[in-house]
Amino acid sequence: MQAPRKNRQYDAEFKKNTVDLYLSSGKSLNQVGKDLGVPEATVHTWVRKYRSGGNSSFGPKELTTHEKEMLALKRQLAETTMERDILKKAIAIFSRKK
Repeated sequence: MQAPRKNRQYDAEFKKNTVDLYLSSGKSLNQVGKDLGVPEATVHTWVRKYRSGGNSSFGPKELTTHEKEMLALKRQLAETTMERDILKKAIAIFSRKK
């Protein structure tokens, strides 16, 4: 029985370097994958993406309007929560009996 597979995530630089290694070394997809510990199919997918989109295929994805709004709201919530906590501490300090 095989061990369960872990979903690994690779950063854009690693993907680009892997594709560059494959294209410049003349090694097979299988050999490059074995050398780096990456499945051959994954390397093949990266090479295909690179050939169709160039270096930009591994860059950060463009956020949708909803994702941008959600990030802004999360930042605002974090700031508001921090301000609330500071006010709670200030109230506790000033309301101490001497």
